[in-house]
Amino acid sequence: MKQLFIPLLFLACLPGVGLAATLVIDQATGPIAPTNRGAANTTYFGWELFGNDGDGVPGGVVNDTTPDIGSATGVQIVTTNGQDHTPFSAPTAAANIYTFTGTLAENVTVSTMGIIGTGFTSLFIQGISAFQGNPTYFSGTPTFSSINGVAPVYVSALNSNGIEQFGVRYDLPGNEANYTFSMTGSAQHFSLDKLVIDTVWSSTSFDSDVFAIPEPSRALLLLGGFGGVVFRRRRVSRIA
Repeated sequence: MKQLFIPLLFLACLPGVGLAATLVIDQATGPIAPTNRGAANTTYFGWELFGNDGDGVPGGVVNDTTPDIGSATGVQIVTTNGQDHTPFSAPTAAANIYTFTGTLAENVTVSTMGIIGTGFTSLFIQGISAFQGNPTYFSGTPTFSSINGVAPVYVSALNSNGIEQFGVRYDLPGNEANYTFSMTGSAQHFSLDKLVIDTVWSSTSFDSDVFAIPEPSRALLLLGGFGGVVFRRRRVSRIA
């Protein structure tokens, strides 16, 4: 998995439009909405109350099948190493994932829309810490597994509130009703306040919102139109 510790840019290129919308993580106050969120053949869901057995109550090993952000069925986030990742009891707890005694080890299952076995599926995963001002990413950088042999592109930066935020993208040929990836980390005291996932299916191409990493000298080129977006998209595809 590629890890790129510089500000995250989503460049959205709409069909027939020369200029790209630019969403920058270090100017964001939380997860960024991809261009096609809510459109046909998309799903959107996530968690900010990581519950035990899906009950939304903090404490216990995470096994949550009821996202409280967006709407989806057949999804899950589950701890795979038996550690208590939400160790503080209500009513004072925020129900965020926090690896107080163990290390991060979660499997996340996502659901998609579209025609099974055809087309192109893009996954956008975003997470945000519960703590402010940790430039080393919550005491440790998370690692995301490949899906069907496809490695993700990963970017992390401090958002405008000074809180660490990451973005992960998978581009997967075809479409399955569900995909599962692992999210792991070796360091203790990892915190995760929100995890938000968007999926986009198309019969013709991967989604046009991309993670881009422009050098300062090329920033204006990226904002200049469709050609710049295509250039960066191809660069990112090679990175992935």
